[in-house]
Amino acid sequence: MHLPTRMLTGKFSLLKEVTIFLLLLSILLGIRSMWQTTFSTPEHPPVTRGVIDLRGWDFERSPSIPLNGEWEFYPHAFLSRQDKPSPEDVQPRYVQVPGDWSDGFSEEASSSYGYGTYRIRILVDQPLEQPYTFWFQQI
Repeated sequence: MHLPTRMLTGKFSLLKEVTIFLLLLSILLGIRSMWQTTFSTPEHPPVTRGVIDLRGWDFERSPSIPLNGEWEFYPHAFLSRQDKPSPEDVQPRYVQVPGDWSDGFSEEASSSYGYGTYRIRILVDQPLEQPYTFWFQQI
């Protein structure tokens, strides 16, 4: 039994389109994998209870470090770096950054509207030749 030429042409056309699609998909996935490997963030110590220890970190070779983790949060308080919060005045709560800050407010707060101060201590060995820079993508 012979298939008509039209059916064979249609099957080869579909096979050709599927092959081109799979080839393009594999090229795109390969480029994405190379991009991810090239621009990945190196392993770094986590922020725990408001402190990240970067002593011994080589900032010149890997300048970008995300500060994600457990930050101190002082609800209903505006504190500057000169302010030393005393334990009896203001107790910090620890909230996940990035994340929702409503966990930092008291249980009786019915809304996440309010104000507060985030605080993180970054431990480093020595000053760099260039200043440290922070980039906040969104607030």
